[in-house]
Amino acid sequence: MAIPKHDEIRVPAMELLLKNSEMKLRDFIEPLSKYFNLSEQEINEMYSSGNGHVFYDRVSWALSYLNMGGLLDKPKRGIYKINQMGIDLLKTPENVDLYIEKQLERREPNKTKRKSTENQIDVEEIVSELTPQERLYSSFLIFVILFIPIF
Repeated sequence: MAIPKHDEIRVPAMELLLKNSEMKLRDFIEPLSKYFNLSEQEINEMYSSGNGHVFYDRVSWALSYLNMGGLLDKPKRGIYKINQMGIDLLKTPENVDLYIEKQLERREPNKTKRKSTENQIDVEEIVSELTPQERLYSSFLIFVILFIPIF
């Protein structure tokens, strides 16, 4: 199985918090890796830059988005806890991603999504499932492909 994207990790992470009350980021790795049936190699896979583990980073971003969406609280530094809004929304897990999107749009109301046309590449659509760190790593490649002429 491929390493899940951060948005695929959100609901299982919320379910873990529902069972365990409070957890640190590192405490999510083992149970989530078992949930997604990841191999040791996938759990330990590093970014090509060597700047961290891919799965750990994706779990971190999943928790960050849940926190920014108002579904988790951080009672102490590095500690996550599901709040009542998260518990209520977990009853309809298919709505979690849409809810987070709407909450983030409220935080940044002036941010608009680029619309694609038949003749344009919609870069936002291509990288929408990547974590911000993965977007950063891929941005240079996209820049090279789109803007540097080949002789």
